[in-house]
Amino acid sequence: MRVFFPQNVFGWALCVYGILFSSLSLDALEIGDPAPDFLLPATDGKIYSLKDFANAKVLVVVFTCNHCPTSQAYEDRLMAISGDYDSRNVALVAISSNDPLAFRMDELGYSAVDDSFEGMKVRAQIRGFEFPYLYDGADQKAALLYRPRVTPHVFVFGEDRSLFYSGRIDNAVDPAKANLKDLRVAIESVLKGKKIRTPTTKVFGCSIKWSDRRALAAKDLARLDREKVSLKALDDDTFLFLLENKSKLLRLFVVWSPDGENNMKEFDQLVEIHRRFRKRGLEIITIAAQNDFNEEKILSFLRERHASCRNYFRTRGVGELFDKLGAKPSAHPFIMLVKPGGDIPYRRAGDLDSLGLKRSILKVIGRNFSP
Repeated sequence: MRVFFPQNVFGWALCVYGILFSSLSLDALEIGDPAPDFLLPATDGKIYSLKDFANAKVLVVVFTCNHCPTSQAYEDRLMAISGDYDSRNVALVAISSNDPLAFRMDELGYSAVDDSFEGMKVRAQIRGFEFPYLYDGADQKAALLYRPRVTPHVFVFGEDRSLFYSGRIDNAVDPAKANLKDLRVAIESVLKGKKIRTPTTKVFGCSIKWSDRRALAAKDLARLDREKVSLKALDDDTFLFLLENKSKLLRLFVVWSPDGENNMKEFDQLVEIHRRFRKRGLEIITIAAQNDFNEEKILSFLRERHASCRNYFRTRGVGELFDKLGAKPSAHPFIMLVKPGGDIPYRRAGDLDSLGLKRSILKVIGRNFSP
């Protein structure tokens, strides 16, 4: 099967370059091959194997994942297909095979969660998946048996569990442009006992993140940890200029107290958010606000946390700073998103809600945000 990466696929540049020679050397399942068995945990708390779908006349196995924008774009269509064919004895099961330790941070810039099993549980709950969503990232045995090229990649098996179709769901990420309903046609053909005219189609999406990418991911993390960390004083003019946000970037302001009990945990989360979204146009500005504190100590803390974003401190006029933000001086940390032009889509006082903040960032930058 050939792999096709159309340039109009959202986020394609982040997804397609990670295919390794080890995965390309695997031969794809051939039409007529039997469905390989698996034994995998699902987000619903159950363990699934082929026998759990023994009564289905048609079995659709979809290799997908959380982080891939192409996979995300097809979630609604998969949910619709699952619902439309459930009464016709068609079972659909989704499998995520990516190794969650094989990612660069910027490859997660289209998702609020990673491809870990816990991240899958969150994604399944948020999206309301009614089909089983299985985790294969621990050893990738299912992927090695099925040999998907990208996510998403679908396999359609008949009642005897021989392969009838392998390929894409349809021919366009944008559902309005999809005029070839390949997966639906394949399911209908198998149900009616008809021959599928095109049993294999070109797949497009994001590469499988095989475990042998771990060294690459670790190297990139080490590079990020070496980035310079600085701390500057924040005057009124600079603060107002930053707040107006005449740039093309989405700015995240974080006002924090050096005495905060959860600073270490919250800065680790902020650094992760910075590394995840900065190539997509997010700029983080931290402001240590306290009337009296040790500048060298704060800089040392920021370096320990590898906070290479824009860091400022404010020792005078802290109350006025919070007034300009529309927050109470006791609101530590205070977090606010400012869009280009000054609109504020998100603000929160108190403990950092990492997942909620990521989802709010994604609502702004969407799939096509370009700084």
